[in-house]
Amino acid sequence: LQLPHHIHDLQLVQISQYVLVTQQQGFTLAWEGLSGSVYIKLSPEFVGRTCGLCGNFNADIQDDLKTSYGLLTQNVEMFGNSWMEMEPHQDRCPLVPSAFSSPCAHVDSENLLKVEEVCAVLLDLPFQSCHDFVSPLSYMASCSNDLCMSGPSGDVVCQVFSEYARACAHADHPLHNWRQHIPQC
Repeated sequence: LQLPHHIHDLQLVQISQYVLVTQQQGFTLAWEGLSGSVYIKLSPEFVGRTCGLCGNFNADIQDDLKTSYGLLTQNVEMFGNSWMEMEPHQDRCPLVPSAFSSPCAHVDSENLLKVEEVCAVLLDLPFQSCHDFVSPLSYMASCSNDLCMSGPSGDVVCQVFSEYARACAHADHPLHNWRQHIPQC
């Protein structure tokens, strides 16, 4: 599609590296094609009326791992597999096997130390000023998984830090000039 574009009540625009899909009084979806990042912001009228991989939007994180068939689980493989959709005329995605191991389980100790060192940067300045508003813990876990798969250097490092900085900005605590503190970014 040539952007900007309107389809029914949806508006599609390109802003920087993001494609934004907006429905007035409904939602905004931002998709960044290179990293595959997707952000969804819903209107308050959707509180408690959603389900899926992003949870149910009821402010209770304890019940977000509910399968497509309504079973609350702590088994992330079961949860993820339950929401798998089949695309017409395409091969089925492979199921995530039970006892799915962390990407870091197969990384040698030297590289694992490098990964931990890089991800620990989220605990220090300039990111530390946002910790009271956005916990860095889930971002550190994602950081470890991503860097164990890609290696502890390169563009992925900056993508991880960018995700945390974006979350801080959304929480009204932007991290100004954080890239000046991170030489590779």
